[in-house]
Amino acid sequence: MISGYSLGATHLAVFVHIGLTPIISNVKSDCLATGIQNVVGNKGGICVSFNLGKSSLAFVSCHLAAG
Repeated sequence: MISGYSLGATHLAVFVHIGLTPIISNVKSDCLATGIQNVVGNKGGICVSFNLGKSSLAFVSCHLAAG
């Protein structure tokens, strides 16, 4: 696992094959809570991004309010 993040009941984990680890760089992760008063983590999003060789990848998981 190169990165994992949790926001309330929303989780994001990124796994890579062990052979790819030498070409992974610039791993970043962050979250944004948008629940009650933008503090509570019952709503919001999570992002994990990294470079794999010359490619940039980003993975996003979110739970947003209806409407």
